[in-house]
Amino acid sequence: MTILIDGAHTARCFQNVIKQDVVHLKSQGIHPGLAIIRVKGDPASEIYVRHKLKAADRVGIHVKDLAFPKDTSQQDLNRRIQSLGADPSIHGMIVQLPLPFSWDPFSTIQCIPHAKDVDGLTFQNVGLLACQRETFVPCTPLGITILLKRYHPTSLSGQDVAIVGRSALVGRPLSHVLNGQNCTVTLLHSHSKEPWVKTAQADIVISAVGSSCLVQDTWIKPGATVIDVGITKNPNTHHITGDVDFPHVKEIAGALTPVPGGVGPMTVASLLYNTLSAARKQHDMSFLKLPLDPIQSSWQCLQSV
Repeated sequence: MTILIDGAHTARCFQNVIKQDVVHLKSQGIHPGLAIIRVKGDPASEIYVRHKLKAADRVGIHVKDLAFPKDTSQQDLNRRIQSLGADPSIHGMIVQLPLPFSWDPFSTIQCIPHAKDVDGLTFQNVGLLACQRETFVPCTPLGITILLKRYHPTSLSGQDVAIVGRSALVGRPLSHVLNGQNCTVTLLHSHSKEPWVKTAQADIVISAVGSSCLVQDTWIKPGATVIDVGITKNPNTHHITGDVDFPHVKEIAGALTPVPGGVGPMTVASLLYNTLSAARKQHDMSFLKLPLDPIQSSWQCLQSV
């Protein structure tokens, strides 16, 4: 029988551990702070930010939600980010994507100090991750890795992994993270020949494309673990689907994430973890419960489940 991967429950367990360390920090007079910088006008962003605000409040992390009007220039926003970067009460910063279409999002992201880049998207942190050095693991790849450690039936070491999608937010950083876990990773994209052949040989399949029901049951090896990152909303019915043809893949996979309720909650929990990690690094708080290595920290989270 296929195991449904309960990302919401695992995220709550992870948040409970984070909350304990936030309490310890506050007892030392340090109040972890997160700044969310965004430009108004994207309905999906409004929803995502509300989820982040609610989760941050649950664990005791203070959030500055800075929503700029649509007529803000990129130069003005960049200057504001640079100013926030010097604020000692802000330990973590993210730019909520998407930004206006004509902007270069990466030039704005580079305005975040790398020590406060809790999305792990500045060039310095991307390079550190690629070199397997200590840095912030981007939130979705971190959340996925925690779910795999909890629900995949064997050690990740030596497992064949197929990642569908090579975005800078998920696919590429996730390939580095799972390589660090000693997986053999195949990164598939729109120019890959017969991707279904490669996914059907994998122990773990992760799809992060945003194409509804792209991954069919014929793409999956019986018993494989399947992680669905994609989200597509039907404009007529408002029904949300993932990249995976859920009803059919459910009949063959060993473990499978639902959409919603799978990867999304873990992405938010991982953002809180990275903010906590940034605060403790900036104040040299080595006594806290969670280790600095975010992958190690997942084990402590899992022990509390």
